Amino acid sequence: MIGAGVLSLFALSCFAFLTVTLGSRWLRLFKLAPLALSEQAAFGLPLGLGVFAYALFGLGSAGLVSAWVVLLLIGVTIAFSWRECASVASNLAGFVHKFPERLRAAPSWHVGVFVLLSLIAGLNLIGALAPPTMMDGLRYLGGVREYISRGRIEFIPVFWWNYPGLYETLFTGALLLRLEAMPALLHWMACVASTVTLFQIGRQFYSTSAGMV
Repeated sequence: MIGAGVLSLFALSCFAFLTVTLGSRWLRLFKLAPLALSEQAAFGLPLGLGVFAYALFGLGSAGLVSAWVVLLLIGVTIAFSWRECASVASNLAGFVHKFPERLRAAPSWHVGVFVLLSLIAGLNLIGALAPPTMMDGLRYLGGVREYISRGRIEFIPVFWWNYPGLYETLFTGALLLRLEAMPALLHWMACVASTVTLFQIGRQFYSTSAGMV
């Protein structure tokens, strides 16, 4: 169980990095670069996730539901966005290096909010690593397993399964690669990414304090 959780966390980190580079590549094509790490996380990650999910949905609808297709899609993504890897890695290293200094210079209530949010994220991460509940298996993963068994993404006349949610399309790729804990971790990542996006929007248009609120 612990080994599977660690493997899923590693896979999530790699996938998040990959989708950030993919989204950053598209942002560069839209002439919205260069971006800071927080902007890449806030805008590049959702864009990369969306592109990857749409590609997976399109291929799945065409009857191409297999682990090899997912691996091929990952390879194409790397080939398309490899130039952004150095930029994202450099921004990440700079953020980690400067983070203690920024934390010491921040107002005390900013630090308190950050610690509280980190605690909530940690507790939710523990929950995400727990085995799926019966409702998870029926509502979110049942349809995905049916897509895999049928070999394509198509209409299924069962409540909760009769429409392929775009974000949940990523679950299909995760289960094809036998990463059973990945769907819950993807949900967790969406929560963290949404929080970062709200902070970035508040800081961009108002102030850092507004972003923290």
